[in-house]
Amino acid sequence: MYGEDGMGFLLNTSQIGVDDSSLELQMKLDEKYNELLKDRYLLREFIFPQADGLTPHYLPVNLHHVIQNATQIFHIDKRKSSDLEPAYVVEAVQQLDDCLAVVIGDDPLMREV
Repeated sequence: MYGEDGMGFLLNTSQIGVDDSSLELQMKLDEKYNELLKDRYLLREFIFPQADGLTPHYLPVNLHHVIQNATQIFHIDKRKSSDLEPAYVVEAVQQLDDCLAVVIGDDPLMREV
């Protein structure tokens, strides 16, 4: 279910903390946006290069479930303004990303990792 902005939120509900006076915040958001564009390109061109857009590709995690849990934990209501600061969200995601590692292999050492 998408809102008027096409991103799942109604217009003017995700604007808290975003204004023209915060150049640092705008730089963080621009950096994160560019990172997401690179990730999308990587997925489309290298990980699923033969995808037709109709065939589902299954990942080792249920992203819908992860997003649903986060929505409940942080009390996100798509009809109301968020009380989460965008700068905090960007930094927290970056810290989480720094902690995660992908380990490839099926030998005993890799399973333990």
